[in-house]
Amino acid sequence: MNRLVALHEFQPQEKDELPMEKGQIMIGHSIDEEGWRTGEDPSTGETGHFPAIFVAKEGSEKAEKVLRKLAKKLSRIKKKGGS
Repeated sequence: MNRLVALHEFQPQEKDELPMEKGQIMIGHSIDEEGWRTGEDPSTGETGHFPAIFVAKEGSEKAEKVLRKLAKKLSRIKKKGGS
């Protein structure tokens, strides 16, 4: 099991696929030869498939870059709302 960070939004096309929002934490269980990961959305407990290239291991440079950008965006939104 790996904790993963969604690098991109993903909207499912099939019933067995999981939606993801950019920056969302996912749990990865396995990856198949076609590049699809089997995993879980820890916030809902749902399991399914999502593209392996849409996620990066938590703590990796790619994942941290996405999380930093989202944190900056959130900070700007909070500042606008607090003015």
